[in-house]
Amino acid sequence: MHFTQPTKKLLWVTWGLLMVLTAATMFGGHADSQTSAPIGPLWVAGVLVLTIIKSRQILSVYLNLRASTFGWRTFFLAFILVIALSILAPYWAATL
Repeated sequence: MHFTQPTKKLLWVTWGLLMVLTAATMFGGHADSQTSAPIGPLWVAGVLVLTIIKSRQILSVYLNLRASTFGWRTFFLAFILVIALSILAPYWAATL
């Protein structure tokens, strides 16, 4: 395992990407909507994909998981996917 600190440039670029993804998540989740109508399962899936990308960036750069072994990276990504699927499942079940 080769440990390296993320550079300041990488941290700033990642922060910018996280801000863009946060804005996209808010737009996708209809955060600006005046109604309380629920969003559909496709929108929920889209928001969760953005959330998975954000989570992966945070784990990879800020928690420096990119310097760890393949097993740790796979474990954390699988954990995030399990959480996302457990959130998405009720939305899909409600449409059946």
